[in-house]
Amino acid sequence: MNNHTKKFSRILMVIALLLASVAGGEFVMNSSEAKSDVKVYVCKGPNAKRYHKSPDCWGLKSCSVVIKKVSRTEAIDMGRTPCKRCY
Repeated sequence: MNNHTKKFSRILMVIALLLASVAGGEFVMNSSEAKSDVKVYVCKGPNAKRYHKSPDCWGLKSCSVVIKKVSRTEAIDMGRTPCKRCY
């Protein structure tokens, strides 16, 4: 994720918080979103697109390179999205 995307994500978060407070609603992040230090697993291959909860996930079976443990935030910054089988 480049700097523009990070900045845009932060702006969207602020807008969501403002809208929730104006509407009198309560904005609650789930625990995995609140914890940026949650560790996930990514394949370092050139075609890898997802991050995984476990190194044993079926989605990592075809990884022909190194599987690396990183923070969820770092995986998102790498442009990865959650594995549909894990999440």
